[in-house]
Amino acid sequence: MSEVVIRPSTEADLQGIADLFLPRKRDPEVFRYILTDAEGHLQSFVAETEGQIVGHVGYIMSDYRFNDEHLKGVFTIEWIVKEEFAGQAGLALYGKVMKLGDFTFIIGGTEVVNKIYPLLRFTVPIQIPRFIKVLKPLPYLKALNNPLWKRVAKTAYYSKGLFAGQAASGLQLVPHSGEDFLPAIPSDTVVNRELRPHLDWLKRAPGVTPYLLTLQQGGLPKGTALVYTRTEGDIVSGRIVHLSFLGEDPALWRGAISLLENFLAEKGSCIVTTMASHPLFSNALLENGHNVVKESPLWLRDKPKRFRNENIRWHFTYLEGDLAWRDVHISDFRRPTLSA
Repeated sequence: MSEVVIRPSTEADLQGIADLFLPRKRDPEVFRYILTDAEGHLQSFVAETEGQIVGHVGYIMSDYRFNDEHLKGVFTIEWIVKEEFAGQAGLALYGKVMKLGDFTFIIGGTEVVNKIYPLLRFTVPIQIPRFIKVLKPLPYLKALNNPLWKRVAKTAYYSKGLFAGQAASGLQLVPHSGEDFLPAIPSDTVVNRELRPHLDWLKRAPGVTPYLLTLQQGGLPKGTALVYTRTEGDIVSGRIVHLSFLGEDPALWRGAISLLENFLAEKGSCIVTTMASHPLFSNALLENGHNVVKESPLWLRDKPKRFRNENIRWHFTYLEGDLAWRDVHISDFRRPTLSA
């Protein structure tokens, strides 16, 4: 068997990377967006032999704060290798990514790769819940592509928290001013630093309408929020992509979530989805009537073991990696009819 070379990806590789996923079609232009950083450089590696792309791994590098340190976190994406080259290329590809940052992680993953991560010395410090709440029951009922009894049951279940939540006094959402603002972060909490290049990258995500907002109280900034809407036919879905760490006041979290729900409802969203790992955020979502639909493992490789304290609080949201724009349109929603 010919030698397999691991090298950085180039623009000319994008079609070859997309072809690795056949028969599932992947758009090379979407790969271009996902894999390109703020400076226009591709963030991925390919495995090549005899001029053929036989494997790929991409990554998204973000800045984090923990215990007054600035750290680079590497979120791995789109790891795939042709079966006959798995032994030669699989771990060699992933090894390139694991050397890049201060820690490497992924949220979720397929059944196959979840069996591989423990072999690469990844651990699972927490499970991260994902949430759904119906904002408009009738449009949600009409959007579902299920038998009538199931549509009624799902609508009733996910609408049970419809009237939960109340805005905090003096709290409001305004368009983001463009100024960087990160609230004070406790030393036991890991947070994304919300750097503008990363936020601007997420604003360019395919198939969604982004809204970058500032949360204010008494005219002073309290944090940043990023939300998406996605429209397919007459169905509008919403997502709270990110909400800054807001401190230790549960009422502030609940009020911020209520404001974001109202904002998305005004944009026509019949449903809102959220991912929240921090207890204050996730508890506030539950108190506001959001429902946990699944939990995803946080796979973490932290060779220096700086995160070994089990009391660490992770403030991870859809801001991490390439999760933000995926599945905003719920899988059992009907698809729009295409005209001839």
